[in-house]
Amino acid sequence: MFPAAIFPQSDLSYQQGYRQYKQNHFDSAIVSFSQLVSEHPERKEGYYNRGLSFYHLNKFAEALQDFNACLQIDTVFEDARFMKVLVLQGQGGWNSAFDEFKRMNTNYTGYNELKKRIRYHNISVILSRNWYYMIAIMFMFVILVGVIVKSYYFIKG
Repeated sequence: MFPAAIFPQSDLSYQQGYRQYKQNHFDSAIVSFSQLVSEHPERKEGYYNRGLSFYHLNKFAEALQDFNACLQIDTVFEDARFMKVLVLQGQGGWNSAFDEFKRMNTNYTGYNELKKRIRYHNISVILSRNWYYMIAIMFMFVILVGVIVKSYYFIKG
């Protein structure tokens, strides 16, 4: 969320949207940020904050449109790219999310967390599609536990 200070106090639509967002009144914030977008279509902040509000309401299609609009205005705006990846994941578009993730700056704060989420998703997909891998992993786990228990009792005497 962009701080209220980036727009002048006279810009009531941003100030109202900011307060409404902070109070978790996302529907009202969307109305305010939509007004801001119509007043300042060249600024990414209105699109980004409205996208955040849509995201919190699980309106992923609308959020995706706003984050895409941000990225058209500012192609290196990593916060919008990060949120776009989250929206794509929320929609179940993991391949698209991964493609967008590859465009991110690796120094971005949330990069490693996203990388971990995508990796875990890919592992779960592989295991769910290939049930025999899951059985093999479970079998190896049982054997490992057996070896550890047997070693413990052998050492204990």
